[in-house]
Amino acid sequence: MAIFYRPILPQDFRCLSKAVMSWYRHFGVSVSEHGSQILCSAAIQLFNDGKTDVDDLAAQSIH
Repeated sequence: MAIFYRPILPQDFRCLSKAVMSWYRHFGVSVSEHGSQILCSAAIQLFNDGKTDVDDLAAQSIH
């Protein structure tokens, strides 16, 4: 499980959620709890690395 290393605001949660949903749409995969846990952890790690834009997070998650 990923941990946030900086303060997170409500708009940050929205950004992370949109990025994860973009991944599901891109690959045409059904949403699952297990998949979402993995994707959210990856998105949080990218967020901690300074990626705070939905497009950046989604693009990095896709690659």
